[in-house]
Amino acid sequence: MIYFGAETGFLYALNSDGSLAWNYGTGNGINWTSPAIASDGTVYIGNNDGKLIALSTSSMGLANVAWPKFRHNNNNTGLSTVISGTLRAQESWRQSNFGDPSNSGSGADLNDPDHDGIVNLLEHTFSVPAATHSMLYMRLRVANQ
Repeated sequence: MIYFGAETGFLYALNSDGSLAWNYGTGNGINWTSPAIASDGTVYIGNNDGKLIALSTSSMGLANVAWPKFRHNNNNTGLSTVISGTLRAQESWRQSNFGDPSNSGSGADLNDPDHDGIVNLLEHTFSVPAATHSMLYMRLRVANQ
C-alpha cells in the first residue's frame, strides 16, 4: 500500500498497481504532513484542524523492500544528520527536547518516552513539547486557535 494525504482532506491508500484501495475523509485538508505507519498497521496523519487521525489497516508496518518510505526506513538512514553545519527542524526539536539531535534513544522517531501513545515523530510534526501529554496539548491548541 501507498498512503498519502491531500488538500481535499482525504487520506488515500493505493494498491501497488496504482489503483485506489480506499480513501478516508478527515474533515479538513491535509497539508505539509505525511502518514506514519506503526508496526501494528495503524496509519497516523494530521489534518489542518490540528487533529490526529489514527486508522487501523491491514498493513503490518513498512514493506520489506530496499526503500519503503520517504527518508528510507524507520531509522531514516537515508537522511544526513547535518547539512551545511545546521540541524534540520526535526533534529533541532530533538536537541531541544532530549539534548541530542540523533534519531536514537529517547529521541528516536518511533519512541514514546512520555508514554502518551504519541510517538516523537508525530509530536514533532504537531510542534508538541516531548514532555507534554500530547493529546491534551493538541486539543488545547485547536481550541485556542
